[in-house]
Amino acid sequence: MAYNNDENSSRNRYRNPESKLQYHWDKVQHLLNGEPEKIAPVTIHFAPTLECNHNCYFCTYGEAKKKHCGAVKMSLENAKDYLKKLNDAGVRGIIFTGGGDPCTHEDLIHMMEECNLLGMHFALNTNGGLLSSELSESILKLNPVYVRVSINAGSPKFQRLMAGKDDFDEILTNFKALLMNKVRLNNDVNVSAACVVGEINYLDLKNLADAILKIEKEVEKETGINPQIDIHIRPIYNHKTSKIYDKYDEEFINRVKSILQERENGLQAVESFERFIEENEQTPQAILDKALKIIEDEIKPELKNGNSKINIFYPNERMKTVGVRNKKAYDCCLGLYFYGTVWSDGKLYPCVEYAGIEEYAVGDLNNNTAREILSSEERKKAIARMNERLHECPPVCAYNEMNIYLDNLIKGAEKFSAEKTRGISFI
Repeated sequence: MAYNNDENSSRNRYRNPESKLQYHWDKVQHLLNGEPEKIAPVTIHFAPTLECNHNCYFCTYGEAKKKHCGAVKMSLENAKDYLKKLNDAGVRGIIFTGGGDPCTHEDLIHMMEECNLLGMHFALNTNGGLLSSELSESILKLNPVYVRVSINAGSPKFQRLMAGKDDFDEILTNFKALLMNKVRLNNDVNVSAACVVGEINYLDLKNLADAILKIEKEVEKETGINPQIDIHIRPIYNHKTSKIYDKYDEEFINRVKSILQERENGLQAVESFERFIEENEQTPQAILDKALKIIEDEIKPELKNGNSKINIFYPNERMKTVGVRNKKAYDCCLGLYFYGTVWSDGKLYPCVEYAGIEEYAVGDLNNNTAREILSSEERKKAIARMNERLHECPPVCAYNEMNIYLDNLIKGAEKFSAEKTRGISFI
């Protein structure tokens, strides 16, 4: 399996490509028939704004946001138009995400309401800093598939380094309020914390798990109900749009180096961080191996001993190969047909990693319908161009597990269960 987890609940069918794609058999059949251009994306990542209350040094869209010349924020009118066009084309799942943080947009709730009117499932990725109890209550009442809060540190000290802002306590307060609202509203939304792991924060993983465990116990004590929490852990990795190279002031660099120098392998850690920032190197494999060991040897046993129901998810393939730039296990990125991203200016991109870079846009929803864009020659050419440059992509990426599964499926190494199911999630 590409993903490792502690539970085999029904919710886990959304955690890996095999269990998810069996509910979209018609799209997979187009692929097996050699007609991938007929596939409308299962899910679209929808970036309503580039504005963000954090300033993460590893931001996926750092460079893209710096160079972007279009709209920084969607108007509500445009957002509704884009959603309708996507729905008409056959897209059924929307993930409100970055760009910036969706919760900075004053019309986020209205966009989610539009999804409900259109019959589209939706979810939210947020850093949680602005996810107040009032906002999370309003969101939960609209029945999202999931709400995922990025918490990339386990303490204020490392939160400042990771996010450029020390709002760790506020995020935990908001996360607990989200869970309390979930219990109070008797909502079955999946609530999770997400953490990306790198040189700076891997030793803080245990502290993060402790903080989430404490919240779980507090909510259970106050309500009598276990709120059901997932923790998603994945590696930080470099790619074309990561980071804004001129934003790192001397104070930030020195603060990071000072903390890294305190470690047993201080000099090596500092040099690794410098290569990540200045030379675009990936997170060292040794760091990810240590992170995996912390998960397996410290976090999981503590959760088990504490009778916690928290689920831990992490992509094995990414965690074990990010630091090793080997040839990919597939020759073609097929995930480009099943996902996509709408940028804040309405342009549509097949690749979530390259969203915001003009040369990878396949169309503009301000000028065309999504159906026209998805069936266009521009889409075919853009995907072909991306596959010609597949060797330039990160060693593993957001589509990696799906690509491995689909490649094996086409080669006959996997069997596919064509199953029609009502009422399932498109996220």
